[in-house]
Amino acid sequence: MSVLLRLKTNAHVFTWALVTLLLSTVLEAGPRLVKIKGTYTGVIQVQTLDPKTFAPRTESAPRVVTNEIQYRELVARIPQKEISMTAGAGPSKDPLLSSVVVDFKKDMMVVLVSGESMYDTPEMPEVVQESSRIVVKLQNSPRKGHMMAQPVGLGAYRAIVISKSDFPIGFE
Repeated sequence: MSVLLRLKTNAHVFTWALVTLLLSTVLEAGPRLVKIKGTYTGVIQVQTLDPKTFAPRTESAPRVVTNEIQYRELVARIPQKEISMTAGAGPSKDPLLSSVVVDFKKDMMVVLVSGESMYDTPEMPEVVQESSRIVVKLQNSPRKGHMMAQPVGLGAYRAIVISKSDFPIGFE
């Protein structure tokens, strides 16, 4: 009888220690890095026409792409030909125009656009998951020397693919 009592007591102590350890690990864990599954950069049209007034507007807000329709809308803004100051520019080598496949059942794409220059690609050095949201860390890219003019209405983009989440996405 005393052996059974000791075993039950030891089991309770072990269970209590395990629960305490797990809770302290969860509470102290803090933000964790989110794996970036793919990164893509290129040139994108940032100036579009407002569908109601036909006035030009510049789009440079971060965008979260969660389905195929939004992805096609994004890709439609990428120039089909290389940006060149000479005649006869070849087809664009942009990675999103080729065979990039995103499974929107499992993944989503976060896109940053720089409307200031097609030479300065926005940076997203890391993505972390906090207790109630996902935070995309932003960093200004170093300004590259612009030696030539660029077409009006073009900017640079950076797109990353991460696992889909129901958490809201914030930017810092």
